[in-house]
Amino acid sequence: MAGPVTVVTERSTVSLHRLTYQQLSGSERMSQLVQAGILILLRSKEVPYGVRASCYVGHAVLEDGERLEVREKSAGALAALLRWSLPVDLRSAPVPSQVGVAVPILEIFARKFLALLGYYVRHGRVKAYLPHVRTSSSPRGKIHIPETLRLLRRGQRGQIACQQQVLSADVLINRLLRLGLETIEQLFASDQQAQDALAEARMYAPLFQDAQTRELHRRGDGFRADAFEQAMQNTRMTEDMRGALAYARALVLHLGIWPQAESNPTIPHSFFLNLETLFEEAVRQVSSELLVSNIVTKGARVNRSLFAEMPGRYVADPDVVVQKQNSVLLVADCKYKQLSGFPDHSDVYQLFSHCSALQSKLGVLIYPGESYSRLTLGEAGSGIAIHSASVRIGNLQEDLSSLLGEILPNVTIRLWH
Repeated sequence: MAGPVTVVTERSTVSLHRLTYQQLSGSERMSQLVQAGILILLRSKEVPYGVRASCYVGHAVLEDGERLEVREKSAGALAALLRWSLPVDLRSAPVPSQVGVAVPILEIFARKFLALLGYYVRHGRVKAYLPHVRTSSSPRGKIHIPETLRLLRRGQRGQIACQQQVLSADVLINRLLRLGLETIEQLFASDQQAQDALAEARMYAPLFQDAQTRELHRRGDGFRADAFEQAMQNTRMTEDMRGALAYARALVLHLGIWPQAESNPTIPHSFFLNLETLFEEAVRQVSSELLVSNIVTKGARVNRSLFAEMPGRYVADPDVVVQKQNSVLLVADCKYKQLSGFPDHSDVYQLFSHCSALQSKLGVLIYPGESYSRLTLGEAGSGIAIHSASVRIGNLQEDLSSLLGEILPNVTIRLWH
C-alpha cells in the first residue's frame, strides 16, 4: 500500500508537521535529495518546520513509503518545455521512484531521440579497438593460453586460440543507443499514434546489431542508470551523442515521468529535471526556428571576453545570441522566475555587461508568465537598449515570434502555423 504524498511546487515552501519534519530529517533518502540540491529542509520564524523545492521537478519514494513530488507551478510546463529541450541537465539520487509508462511525454522523448540518433549515425558511429579471441590452426596475434588449453582438454588438437585487437562498434555508447531503440519497440509496438516513430526506429535497428545489450537487459535499472552516467563521461562525447544518450536514458528509465496511480512500477533512482535550464534551451531552440536567416547560439560559443587584457578569463555567456554574419544583433538572458513589475537590478546589470562585451546594441530579459507582455526599460548612454518580456511556456512559439518581431523589425521572422 502506498504511503502519504508530500507535494511541493518548484521554487516554493511547504509547511510540515513537527513529527513529519523529524522523520524527514532522519531519512537517509531525504538526505540524498538535499545533497543533490533538489530539496531543502528549513526552519524559520515564518515556517517553523518546512521543506523547500528548487527549480527541479520529479518524484521520489522514502523509506516509510511516503512519496515526495515536486511539481511545476504551471500545469503542462514540463511537457511544453521538453518539446524544445534536452533533458540533459538533471539531478539523480539513489532513491527509488515510481514511474508512469503510458504517458505522451515518452513519445516526445522517442522522436527527439531518433532525430539525434540519425545525426549521430550520419557522422559515423564511435568505435574502439577491442580484444577479440579467434580460433584457427595457425597463430594470428597473441596466443590466448587459457582458451588454447580449454581447446586441448576438449580434444581439439591443432587448434590455437589467439587474441587480436579488432576495431569494433560494440562499445557502451552504442549498446545504450541500441537499448533505446529496443525500448521504443517495446513501448510503441501497439500504439497507432507512434507508428512513424516505430518505423524509423526499426530502420536504425540493423545498424546497431553489432552492439550487445544482453547484459543490460539482464541487470536491473540501477545498473542501467549507472551505465548511462558512465557513458556521459566519455571524452569522445559530442553534442549530438550526448543528446541521443539523454533521450535514450529518458526512454529506458522513464525519466521524469512520475505516477498518477499506485500500480505504477518503481525504479531504484529518482530523476529531477531542471525547469530553469529547460526554459533557457527551449527559448534558444524556438528562436533558432523563427530566425532562419540568422545564427542563434549560446553566448559562450561566440567566445568574447569581458576584458581584452584577460582573454578567456571572464567570457560573456548569455543564454541566447542572435548573429548576422559577424555582428551580434541581439543578446537575451532567460530568467526562470516570476516577473512582478521591473526586473531585478542584478539581471539588468548582467545583461548590460553581456551586450557590452558582445558589442550588441540590443538586449532582452525573458521570463515565463501567464500572458505575453513586453517592457522597454530604456537606452543607456552607450546606446544599448534593454527590454524585458514575459512569455507563455505553452505558447512559446507565438510569444517569441511577437517579441522578436517587435524588437527586430528589420529581421525576417518565420511565420508559425
